[in-house]
Amino acid sequence: MEQDKHQPITANAIGTPLRHVKTPAFVVERQIVRKNAESMAELARSRGVTLRPHVKTHKTLEVGRYQTTLGTEGTHNRKIVASTLAEVKFFAAGGFTDILYGCPINPSKIPEAAEISKTLSHLHLMLDGRDALEALVAYRKAEPQIKKWSVFLKIDTGYHRHGVSPDSPLAVQLATDLAITYQEHIEFMGIYSHSGHAYYAAKPDDAARIAQEECDISSAFAEKLEALQIKCPNVTIGSTPAVCQLRGVERLGRVTELHPGNYAFFDREQFDLGSCRFEEVSVRVLARVVGHYPATNHFMIDAGSLALSKDVGATHLEQARSNRGHGLIEGHPELCIVQLSQEAGKVVVRPSHQTPTPSTSTSTTTTTDTQSAAAADSPADLVAKFPVGSLLSIVPNHSCLAAAMFSEYLVCDSSE
Repeated sequence: MEQDKHQPITANAIGTPLRHVKTPAFVVERQIVRKNAESMAELARSRGVTLRPHVKTHKTLEVGRYQTTLGTEGTHNRKIVASTLAEVKFFAAGGFTDILYGCPINPSKIPEAAEISKTLSHLHLMLDGRDALEALVAYRKAEPQIKKWSVFLKIDTGYHRHGVSPDSPLAVQLATDLAITYQEHIEFMGIYSHSGHAYYAAKPDDAARIAQEECDISSAFAEKLEALQIKCPNVTIGSTPAVCQLRGVERLGRVTELHPGNYAFFDREQFDLGSCRFEEVSVRVLARVVGHYPATNHFMIDAGSLALSKDVGATHLEQARSNRGHGLIEGHPELCIVQLSQEAGKVVVRPSHQTPTPSTSTSTTTTTDTQSAAAADSPADLVAKFPVGSLLSIVPNHSCLAAAMFSEYLVCDSSE
């Protein structure tokens, strides 16, 4: 699937103004992606750590190269994290030589990982339980000709998804086995944490607090291991909302590496969380009006759940919860995408007088009183303002999922 996603854009679309493209379409602003990549590289450099970007958001060699070369002062870092083994193979074929598979390895995937490791200079795995550890050891005992496994221990620093609790005896035992007991078969790379709970932060200061806690917990565990004579060469942390607040974090401690991913594109959720300014969101979904329905005063667009996804984003935030919808129709805060089917979206005028208006100078959503505007939007008004065929630009709630819905991206250097 990943291979198909990266085929060249349809030839007859190249050079076409966006107003003439087929819809739905996923549009990427190249210069904004470059700036986002440079900004994150500069942040990592300013804090004295390595950047290992996650590539699951965009799944493209081009953006991956931006993330690993721009702003790196010629170091050409090619360290990345990928979310599937198919992505690992794709990026390895594209010249990336140091790839971390970003999910705890399932024993059923070990043969595929072993095959990939034959041609990839540095394939890193992670685990958080004994079953995977024993399966890796057993496989290499049966196939001693393959390289030693390179393995991170995933710890839980508050997200409570994957990861072993660093306070548990199991965490120390797993680290001991990785670094010492099974050193004949495994090279222990260190510890990995993902602060996904920063997506539930109420404000940027809360995300910064979560980032500080992740640094502190990870560093304390690394120091605990080294006090037990267990070398911990790498401490890799992060999520986009946590890492974007890293300038407000006082101490990184033993952290050596950051692994955010969404920052290349950003999206409406990241804007709501305060991770970025509105002008730093580099992607849009384009859709057209396909029909009006005066009896219910709504119209339909040709972008549904297979273009926008049904992720509603940061609904824990008050302004997001009351004004959400399935994406933000740019330039028309009075409109709301209230329902998605597979290939179609239903758009209405917001029933509330409070509508979200992105500000390019702040990283929070403001509201505007649109009582008069809403009152004026009769069925005839909607038809006149948004006739069939009208092109709408939609900021997706979650760019990772929206991007994954498209087999190709339309890349541009301006809004035209």
